[in-house]
Amino acid sequence: MVHSFRSDELQKIVSEAVEYFLKGPIESFPTFKPFIGGGVYTLYYMGDFPIYSNIKVAEVKPGSVPIYMGKSIQAAGERQE
Repeated sequence: MVHSFRSDELQKIVSEAVEYFLKGPIESFPTFKPFIGGGVYTLYYMGDFPIYSNIKVAEVKPGSVPIYMGKSIQAAGERQE
C-alpha cells in the first residue's frame, strides 16, 4: 500500500506561489544591481550558442523550463526589505 499526502489547499497555495513567482521581475545575468535578502530564483538560457538551442527560451512565460532553480538565504543580521 502506498501512503501519500494529497491536499487541494496545498496545491492551491503552490499554484498561487508559482504564479506570483512568474510575474516577478526578469533581470539579465550577471546583474550589477545589488539585492538584499533571501528568495527563490531561476536561470533561463536566452543565448545563441547552437548546442543549447533545444533549451533556449525567447521569453520567460508559464511553461518555460529553467536551466537552474535555486534559493538564496538572507545573511545573518541583514534586514529583509
